[in-house]
Amino acid sequence: MAIQVFQDDELGFSNWIATNQEGFVVNTRRVLDPSYLVLHAANCASMQSYRGLDKNPGGFTERGYQKICAATADELLTYLSVETGNKYPITKYCSRCNASSIEE
Repeated sequence: MAIQVFQDDELGFSNWIATNQEGFVVNTRRVLDPSYLVLHAANCASMQSYRGLDKNPGGFTERGYQKICAATADELLTYLSVETGNKYPITKYCSRCNASSIEE
């Protein structure tokens, strides 16, 4: 399992996204928060450019959030299940990239 966690590493996250467009990303708060785990496809527009309150550089991993990335959704789910103790850890699926269909 090749999980990549990006915190305070905008360049690393950007490089991972650029080379893993078929992968998956979980957005969570700076400290892993089991009540806020949002699943995105790596090619999701939300993972490609800064938006909303985090529209300035650093918004992905340097302020309030971290990104947990993997090649497959299953790898992320397994990792997060262990980390949170919750069999179904994802709390929200991105509607922009239709992430709700990822696990089907």
